Amino acid sequence: MFANNFLGTGPPLFNGENYQVWVIKMKAYLKALNLWEAVENDTDPAPLGDDPTIAQLKNYEEQKAKKPRALTCLHSALSKTIFLSVIACETPKEIWEKLREEYEGSQRVKNVKLLTLKREFEMHKMKEGETVKEYARKLMEIVNKIKLFGESFPDSEIVEKMLISLPATFEPKISAIEESCDLTRLTVTELISKLHAQEQRTNLRDDETVEAQDPIPISTITQIQDPPTPNCILISLNPFEQLSNLDTKDPLNLPKPLPRAPRDNYSNVKSKRAATNQKSKGK
Repeated sequence: MFANNFLGTGPPLFNGENYQVWVIKMKAYLKALNLWEAVENDTDPAPLGDDPTIAQLKNYEEQKAKKPRALTCLHSALSKTIFLSVIACETPKEIWEKLREEYEGSQRVKNVKLLTLKREFEMHKMKEGETVKEYARKLMEIVNKIKLFGESFPDSEIVEKMLISLPATFEPKISAIEESCDLTRLTVTELISKLHAQEQRTNLRDDETVEAQDPIPISTITQIQDPPTPNCILISLNPFEQLSNLDTKDPLNLPKPLPRAPRDNYSNVKSKRAATNQKSKGK
């Protein structure tokens, strides 16, 4: 019952990319259905003897059906293009070996790929602006590809690589880890956790420093937008703004007095009086 329900989920699809990952998934899928032996060994069940029991007949039929079922699983797991390349294979083992030869290559090709990955691992360093978790994720992707070729990769080598390739900002934390921890027993997960905590503390201190260097400016008190009155003066905390807002001729903006009639000067008054006296004498 479990096998039938599990089979309904479908095998992992292989489209020609990430062969090593697909192999692991497909092998686990076939083992869950008890079909991996049919792919690995490619043997038929032993023939029945004379007068077999019902249990023997049932077991024989089950063993005999494993190869066709495994073949069907492999066909279903291949894309159309990949399936056409193995269509002539009659057994599941033939399909498995053909795919391995084509996508994994010979032992010489595997050694070249493995050497390339190891060189990539040695050259990989933490980039500027990259977080600890981002750097560790990329590094572990390379490690997992190496492991797919059957190479063992202990955590101690990964820990040593990370401690060497971290930037100088982590130097105090690295020294503390080397003094307080046994690097041969320190796991990659523990190291990432310790470095991530240090990274968060550093970022928090940087944020506090930026805030201290950039205080909030003091806002000025501006005049309320009401109709202007004669005695209204713009008040500001900035003395230069106060001077600029004052009227130099009338700082208090007091009401202007009514204009007076022009006065005659002394000479004009004297001449007018003389003319008046002459007229009175003539009469």
